[in-house]
Order: sequence, then C-alpha cells, then structure tokens
Amino acid sequence: MIKEKFANICSRISYVMFAAMFLFLPFTSFPLISKLFGGASVAPLSVLPAFILVILLVLPNVIRRQYFSIQFKPLLLFFLFSILSTFLVFFRDTPSFRDTHFLKNALESVVTLLIGFSFYYLCSHFLTSEEKINNVLKWLNIGAFVLIAFSFLQILYIRTPLDDYPAWLRKLTYLISSVGMVFPRRISGLAFEPSWLAHQLNILYLPVWLGFSLKSYSIYKTRILKRITIENILLLCGILMLFLSFSKIGWITFGILIVYILIRVVRSIYYKTVQRLETKQNKKFTKAQSFILKMFTWLIVLLISIIMAVIAAKVMAWLDPKRAADLLNFKALKERGLYSWANLLRIAERLVYWTIGFRTFQIHPWFGVGLGAVGYYFASTIPAFGYKLPDLVHIFNYESFIPNAKNIWARLLSETGIIGTAFFISWIYLQWKASVELDNKKHSVFYQTFGLVGKLAVIAFIFEGFSMDTFGLPYYWVAFGLVVAAWRILKNTQPDETSVVDEISIAQMNEAVID
Repeated sequence: MIKEKFANICSRISYVMFAAMFLFLPFTSFPLISKLFGGASVAPLSVLPAFILVILLVLPNVIRRQYFSIQFKPLLLFFLFSILSTFLVFFRDTPSFRDTHFLKNALESVVTLLIGFSFYYLCSHFLTSEEKINNVLKWLNIGAFVLIAFSFLQILYIRTPLDDYPAWLRKLTYLISSVGMVFPRRISGLAFEPSWLAHQLNILYLPVWLGFSLKSYSIYKTRILKRITIENILLLCGILMLFLSFSKIGWITFGILIVYILIRVVRSIYYKTVQRLETKQNKKFTKAQSFILKMFTWLIVLLISIIMAVIAAKVMAWLDPKRAADLLNFKALKERGLYSWANLLRIAERLVYWTIGFRTFQIHPWFGVGLGAVGYYFASTIPAFGYKLPDLVHIFNYESFIPNAKNIWARLLSETGIIGTAFFISWIYLQWKASVELDNKKHSVFYQTFGLVGKLAVIAFIFEGFSMDTFGLPYYWVAFGLVVAAWRILKNTQPDETSVVDEISIAQMNEAVID
C-alpha cells in the first residue's frame, strides 16, 4: 500500500517536472541558475526540473538495471574517452592561462556534458507512448507562446535607441537573462543573445513545427478555417523571430533546411510523375528517359535554389549594403587574404577562434587536449592576424575567463581528438538512421512526422555547430531525444524484429513516468 502511494506520488511529480522542463526551454541563461553555476552564461532554467527527474527516474531505475538504448551507447563511449583524454592532461606540458587551473575548466565541461546527457536520456527513454510525447509537446508549445509574446514586445521597440528603451522592458530582460542586455535592432527572445535565439529555433522549435506542418499532423484538434493548425501559426512566428534575430548562421541554417525540403518535394513529384506516365503508357521508362527526366528535375531544384539565393542576397543588400558589397569583394580576398576579407564581413573573430581550435587539434590529433582545455593553447596557436582584432586582444590581456573554440566541430577535434569525434559523429549518425526508419513508415503519420523532424534537426545541428560549442544547451539533446523516443515506440510494437530495443519496459520501472 505504501509502495503504491509512493509510486503514485513519484508519477505525479514526474509529470509536473517533465511539463516544467519543456515549458522552461526558451530560458537559456536564467540568473538564478547562472549564479548556481558560478556566473556561467549557459544556464538553462529547464536544468532544475531535469535534475529532479534524474533523481526520481534515472538514479533508482536505470543505473541499477544498466538500461541504455543503442543510440545512447556511443555517448557513453564518448564520455569515457573524454574523461580519459582529460586525465592525460596531468601527463602533458599544458600551457597556463590566467590563474585558472585546468581542472576547474574540465569539471565545468564534464558537468555541462552530463546535463546534455540527462536531457537526451530523459526524453528518449521515458517518453514511451505517442500520448506522452504529445503531452510534452503541448508544454513545449506553451513555452513557445511565452517566447513569442516576449519577442513581440522586443519587436515593438526594435528601432528604439538604447537611451530611449523602456526601463520596464530592460528590467524584465534583466530578470530573465543573466546578461541583462538589450541588443539594438535585434531580438533575443528569452535567450542570452540573438544567436542563441536562432540556435534554439533552428535546432528544436522550427524542425518540430516544420515537420508537423509539412506532414499535416497536429497534436491539437483545433483548426482555424478548418485547415490552419496551431503548429502552422507557431511556424510562421518562429520564422519571423529567426529573421529578426539577424543571426547570419541562423539564416544560413534555415536556408539549408528549406533547400532540403525542396529536394524532398521535387523528388516526390518526380517519382509520382514517373509512376503516372508509366501507368498511362503501360510500359517502363528506358534508362535514357529516366536520366533525362532526372536531369530536368534537378535543374528545377537548382533553378529554384538560385532564385532563393538571389532573393536572400537582395534582402541582405537592403539590410546591410556595406557587408553585402564586401561579401562579393573577391579582390580584397585575393590581395589581402582570408582574415582581412573576413574582417570586412565582421566574422574574423569567429574564424580566428576556429583556427585556434584546429591548430590545437594538430598538437594532439588522436586524443585531444582534454575537455575545456583548448583555451589554454590560445596564446600558442592564435594566428598573427588575431592580434589586430580588438576583441581578441582584450580577451587575451584583460578577461578572466578561458576562451573556447566557438565551433562544436573544432571543439570536438581539439578536446577529444579523432577518436572522441568519431564516437560523437557515430551518435549523430544513429539519430539520422532512426529518423530514416521513422520516415519510411508509410502507415503512420506520427512516425513519418518525427522522421522528418529528426532529419531536419540533424541537418540544423551540423550547420549550427559552426557557431555554438557548448554541450549545456538542451535543444539538440531534446530534439534527438524526442526522435529516438518515437523510434523506440515503433520498435517496441515490433518485438520480432532483430533491431528491437532492450525488452525491459520502462512501464515496469515503478511506474514512475509521466502519464
């Protein structure tokens, strides 16, 4: 009796914590969490409910039974190898940087990695039915409505000079973000900065809303004019917010997603056209006919892509004429070099950070320099042009924090080497593979929808990774976790297949999951 009551209480708490975790996702740098992490900028509010869920669900149930899906195992190998790589720092002549001991930075990196693992594991292993996934997505969308509402407040004052910015809105920004900054002519939503807003939109929110909209699937029964779903409205709002964040990598990433969707649509039209023509003519196409039709199809894709690129260039020229002109200034690129050309585009700092990461990788290519240690090689690997950039000089001489690579791929290579990066990429591959399996299930719109969501999330992560290097933000962990949760539901309904996941049912885990 007591055991049943305790299980019931745990189940209710789990439901509330899952709801809170998805509701709080838009908050990337909540001041209270930032203080708990020693002033860190990466301080998502959703960490609090995730921590409670780990205590309630993961520790008592999972570790005891060693219950891990096939998609999680590469992450375990990556984690163990990262610890090994970090341990090797004790046997290397690691450069010093400020008075910060490398162990402090390494521990912070391990903590952020474990935070990411927690989000991924909770989503992928404890959302065990379509109903549970739909429930948490409702809370995700409620949080998105809060994000949209606050972003529209920022839009109202987007052209207001900083000196005339409303004090109440500035104070509200300070209460929800540790940076407390107002960005002129850009919106940041509830995130630390505009590029972080673009990151959360591209990695999680837009793939979900795009996938649901394109598959005409909705978790709500409500339809506006009998056709328009809530996800359609959220998608339009999300695209507007992404545009007004003025994040260049965010724009590029979303453009790649649109091109991918275009390829899918054209390919679908191609196969339907071939099938219709073959049925009408009552004979198969010859190889030559198929080749000509394919070439014509891909020419259409190329033409539409060029038109989209021209439109994007026109918009950029209208918004920032000088930068648009510098982008095509190939004479400067030839005469002054890559860094000078990048400086005209105001991306030289990023390029220097990436170079530091890749040069550090060359020092220890197989094992890397250890988690959080790339910044200690800053002085010995910085390109000469970096000393011409005021921001980098300021960081090098005055700031107390350890710089990072600003690029997840450069960070993986520099800190974990070829071996660690291979483990991480194999994990990404398994997310794509699961998405492909879901996308191929023609009998279920639910599975197809999450297959498309997964593919969009993987593509977005690859490109967004060039501007973000943290493991602590939950967006790609949650996106991939939702996709794997859908994949596990599919496999658990097919117990005879060889690829079925471990037969231990989470439903038997003290029933301490959300209903």
